[in-house]
Amino acid sequence: MEVKLTRTSAALMVTAACVALLAVHAFQLHHDYDVLSSRYAELQRSYESLSLNYSRLKGDYEALSSRFSDLRAEHERLSDQYSLLRDSYSKLEEQYSSLKRGYDALMSRYSSLRSDYESLLELSAKLNETITYVIRKANSYALLRDAMPRVLNSEAVRAAAPAVSDAGVSKSDVWGSIQRMYDYVASNVRYAYDVDVPVWYVSSTVTLGDRAYVYEVRCVECQNYVQSPELTLRIRQGDCEDQAVLIYAMIKYYMREVYGAEYALYLAYVEFGSGSGHMAVFMPVQGGRVCIIDPAGRYLTSQYGRITSRPALEELQRYSSHWASEGGIKYVELWDVKLDGSPSVVAKGSVEEVARALS
Repeated sequence: MEVKLTRTSAALMVTAACVALLAVHAFQLHHDYDVLSSRYAELQRSYESLSLNYSRLKGDYEALSSRFSDLRAEHERLSDQYSLLRDSYSKLEEQYSSLKRGYDALMSRYSSLRSDYESLLELSAKLNETITYVIRKANSYALLRDAMPRVLNSEAVRAAAPAVSDAGVSKSDVWGSIQRMYDYVASNVRYAYDVDVPVWYVSSTVTLGDRAYVYEVRCVECQNYVQSPELTLRIRQGDCEDQAVLIYAMIKYYMREVYGAEYALYLAYVEFGSGSGHMAVFMPVQGGRVCIIDPAGRYLTSQYGRITSRPALEELQRYSSHWASEGGIKYVELWDVKLDGSPSVVAKGSVEEVARALS
């Protein structure tokens, strides 16, 4: 009996122990279940989040795949264009090389032509200056105004010194000396008409850059030769302008070198009513008076055979009456000639206008 109780107790104890172990194990399993359930919930949430991300990424992928397809097609199109452009570039490069060689050859030719052109321009400029100088020089023998620097410069005036001395001038007698010089010219220089002289002029020019060049030169015949005082004294003949230039030079020399003081003295170009021209010398005097010295016209402002001066208007009217056979005086121009022979107009116009200028 006791043995049976012992065995039953042992079995109960074993059973109790097993139940206890099972209870512990069940508790452990329940705890693990709770942990796993929590983990599962987290994984479920992660899954759902990943599913959303996957859906978004899938949409992005599909969009990128579509964009990639477009870009690949664009790449292929651009590749084809690039190939075409590369071929075109190669052809253009060949054409450029050919054009460059042609351009270099043309530039070389241009440089040579430019050098020749500049040399020709320089020569043309020198030739232009030479032609202008020759024309001016040639015309200084035929055109009165152009002749002044040649026939009445300081050296030309000094050439009249022997004639001034031969005229018998005196430092103390200015008026008498001027009359003696007038008498000397009137007595020693015969009136002679001029020969025909060519007068040159530029008839046309061409303009290159900013400069005009002589293209054509022509000439006309002019019956006028302006003599220097020295030539007139040597050949002892000359027309009105030659004698006027001579007496002007003699009076100028006398004033500068003998008397020691220089007064106003003008060459007078005169036009008559008949259309012909004449030349004399006018010497203005204080008080609006004037003395006219004209050896070729055999006229000297004088009274009772002696040189004098008169009021400008009165004397100019007398002088105009002297030339009544030529229709009187229509126009007068007075020139003041500088030391270098350059003339400047000091008065011009009718007898009355010039008289007012001298008064």
